[in-house]
Amino acid sequence: PVDLMRQQLLSLGATPMARLPHHGHVTTAGMVVARQRPPTAKGFAFYVLEDGPLRMQVVISPDLWERERDLLREARVLLVRGFIEKR
Repeated sequence: PVDLMRQQLLSLGATPMARLPHHGHVTTAGMVVARQRPPTAKGFAFYVLEDGPLRMQVVISPDLWERERDLLREARVLLVRGFIEKR
């Protein structure tokens, strides 16, 4: 499904997950395939985004969750900017 929006996402500055570096600041996008906000996580939320065969976990801070709660609850696709760490 992300391939259907690839050109629009590229125009917004999103790098496909297959081309992301191993660390650093990135902008990427993916289809939301899982959401968690466990009570033991001190307000952090954890989303899994999918871009073709690749998946990425996104950690959402409590302050961002509070500001964008409605959007985050309903979004099917997210464009995210943040810091990446591959281990």
